[in-house]
Amino acid sequence: MKKEKKKKDEKIEYVENLDEEAGNIDIKKKIKKIKSQLKQCQKEKEGYLKGWQKERAEFINYRKAEEKSLEHKEGALKIEIISEILPILDNLERAEKDMPKDLKNNNWVKGMMNIKEQMKNFLKREGVEEMKEEKIFNPEIHEAVAVGKGEEDEILEIFQKGYFLNGRVLRPAKVKVAQK
Repeated sequence: MKKEKKKKDEKIEYVENLDEEAGNIDIKKKIKKIKSQLKQCQKEKEGYLKGWQKERAEFINYRKAEEKSLEHKEGALKIEIISEILPILDNLERAEKDMPKDLKNNNWVKGMMNIKEQMKNFLKREGVEEMKEEKIFNPEIHEAVAVGKGEEDEILEIFQKGYFLNGRVLRPAKVKVAQK
C-alpha cells in the first residue's frame, strides 16, 4: 500500500514538474481553448437536437393532417359514388313494383332482381341504411315535395326513399305531407 502511494505521489510530482518545465501557461491556454470548443460543440449539438425534434414533430403533424385529408377525400368520393348508385336502385325498385305478374318468373327479370339485391347488399356493407317509413314528417330526415289534406305533418306518400350513411342522412326521403 505504501509503495503504491509513494509511486502515485512520485507521478504527480513528476507531472507537476513537467508542466512547469514545458510551459505551464501554454497547456492551460490549450486546455481553455479545448474547453471552449467543447462548450461550443455542445451548444451546437443541443441546437441541432432541438431543431431535429421540432422538424420531427412538424412531420408527424403533417402526416396526420394528410391522413385526415385523405380520409375526408375518400369519404367524399364514397358519398359521391353511393349517391350515383341510389337512383339506379330506385329505378330497379320501381320497375319491380310495376312489373306485370306474368313476368315474375322470367329468367331475365330474375337476373335483374338479383342485380338489385347485389346493389342493396353492397350498399349495406358500405354502411348505407334505408330509412324506415315514418308516419310523421321530420324535417331532419324528410324533404316535403308535395302537400295534401289530412292530419297535420302526417306523411301521405313517399316519392323517394331516404338513406343514412353510417348514421348520418345521406339522402332525405322525398314525401307528400298533410296540412290542415
